[in-house]
Amino acid sequence: MRYKKRFFMTIFGIGGCMALMLVGFGLKDSCYEIAELQFAEIQFYDGSIYLEEDITKEQQEELKEALEDEGQVARFMDADMQNITLVNGKKERAAYACVFGTVEDIPKFVDFHDRKTKELMGGLTGDGNYTITEEMAKKLSDFEAGFATEEDTAECIRHIYEETGYVLDTHTAVAAYVCRQYRDKSGDGRKCVVASTASPYKFAKSVMTAIDGKYKAMDDLALLRELKTVSGVEMPQAIKDILDAKVLHTLECDADKMKETVKAFLMCEN
Repeated sequence: MRYKKRFFMTIFGIGGCMALMLVGFGLKDSCYEIAELQFAEIQFYDGSIYLEEDITKEQQEELKEALEDEGQVARFMDADMQNITLVNGKKERAAYACVFGTVEDIPKFVDFHDRKTKELMGGLTGDGNYTITEEMAKKLSDFEAGFATEEDTAECIRHIYEETGYVLDTHTAVAAYVCRQYRDKSGDGRKCVVASTASPYKFAKSVMTAIDGKYKAMDDLALLRELKTVSGVEMPQAIKDILDAKVLHTLECDADKMKETVKAFLMCEN
């Protein structure tokens, strides 16, 4: 054989190209299967609407009425979803914590594939009970859980402000309320640390109306300035930028005109 080097380079080249093609087809099949599994066998809904966290009850009711009147919407359900970080020693993993509004409707939107989870969720859907195993209970022995209603949250914001002058945001108020609930229930007299997770400036309307009902009628931008006075805390730069920002978009439409408005915006004929 006269050109051994060329021969082997040709063989290796062809082999490398074949390997790349196989890897490519493998990745393609994997991605398609994941999408099919995620959106055909696990999640059964076609779309999500993300709401501002300070949306009022009246606005929520208006949205629900609009969805109920929309002929193309077969069903819908409230859900609260937040990004969380799970920490195990030095390892961290990003995840979503999702709380569904109606237990009975969960199977219509999401399917739990894990055998044990599906069994437990079946009990919750059918009997209204979610019974954890003994092993799960042991892992949760160092945890205490609770919840706060909107009224509880507002009461906690007002109580802490009147007692200390400190203005809580709504998220931290839930934690503070549950902490107080735990101490009253357990008799645990040790000092507790509540980690604040947000700024009251993000929820100015909810925070200020919790402190005093007179703020309910005030404009949102005016409330931000009033919050600075009440809390004594400097306004974040991002909020300051919003107050002085130029209005770029003024287009508004009712819920029943959204389709036509989007078409007009995109300049589509069909």
